Amino acid sequence: MFLKSREISAQEAAYRILSLPLKQCSRKVVFINTAPKEKRVSLLKPKHMLECMEDEDEDIFCISLLDRYSARPDDLDNCSLSEFAATYEPCYSRISNNTDHQPVVMQEDKDLGNKIILKNSLGMMRKRSKQAIIRFHKEKEGERRARNLIMLYLPWRTEQTDLLNGYKCFQDHYETQKNIIHFNEAKFSIHANDIDDAVIDLERNGPPEHSWDLLAPVTEYQRLKDQDQGIVNEREMIHDEDNVDLALRPSNNQSELHARRWKECGKKLMCPEEYRHMMHSLKQQQLQVIQIHHNLCKAALKSNTKIPIYRIFLSGPGGTGKSHIIRLAQYETVKLLKSLSGHFQPDKLAVILY
Repeated sequence: MFLKSREISAQEAAYRILSLPLKQCSRKVVFINTAPKEKRVSLLKPKHMLECMEDEDEDIFCISLLDRYSARPDDLDNCSLSEFAATYEPCYSRISNNTDHQPVVMQEDKDLGNKIILKNSLGMMRKRSKQAIIRFHKEKEGERRARNLIMLYLPWRTEQTDLLNGYKCFQDHYETQKNIIHFNEAKFSIHANDIDDAVIDLERNGPPEHSWDLLAPVTEYQRLKDQDQGIVNEREMIHDEDNVDLALRPSNNQSELHARRWKECGKKLMCPEEYRHMMHSLKQQQLQVIQIHHNLCKAALKSNTKIPIYRIFLSGPGGTGKSHIIRLAQYETVKLLKSLSGHFQPDKLAVILY
């Protein structure tokens, strides 16, 4: 375990050595922590600064976004927390010597321009050239949802009192101010209701039948083309345990004779690599036959009873793959039904081909 380092790939190492950016984006992303204060995680000041503080001093955390919002100037009284976080960012200099473990704020700049000065000596902020994208934990219902919306989209100064604002619960406060809240929310949540409805519909009904036609039309066209030509995708193959140990030890329902019989069968059985190669070469109709046989074997395995008799008729001229299917059916039978060998005698007829 590395406490102060981590393993990185060769590509990332090359990028870092050459000082190349690991990512690029047109807009910044800001996370707004809307959790209650007692459940909120804050960043401690560095150890050397805490050691220089008085024992009774409770100012041990770095300045957060919520602290800056509470200290915004009076002309931004009607600015919501979400709009403040998306519009303004801390204004720092290159020197880092302040007491809250953040770069020194440029107080000497006389040309404020797009800068604002915060109250309580919390420094200065400047207006972003492009609004940032806000992220927050979305509550779904109840009091927590009402508190979340009030905190994000309704202007406030003191978190402990303004969020309730004299009401008995957050839901009552939300009902009286929901028009303002929805108006401010619409600035950042475009088509929010449509997106929520789409998510609910996806969870209930699953993806639309022809959704891939719109999401990946080229890939879907190639899949349909391969299907017409009889090419089997590996994801459509029947996958179970590849390595099958047919030399089973005798158990309560399996005699030594059965174990020797299955061991002999295993010597004549194809290897998993050959099985996968043959499955890849199957056409669609051939694959359907193997799937029918596979499903019947699985059903017998789940019921743990005598294997029911079923008949499949394969027809076609020479070279159409009949023996191909028979070999695969043999592999599936031995692979899946080895645990049911106690239901019949080794010298008794189990499969007939004619």
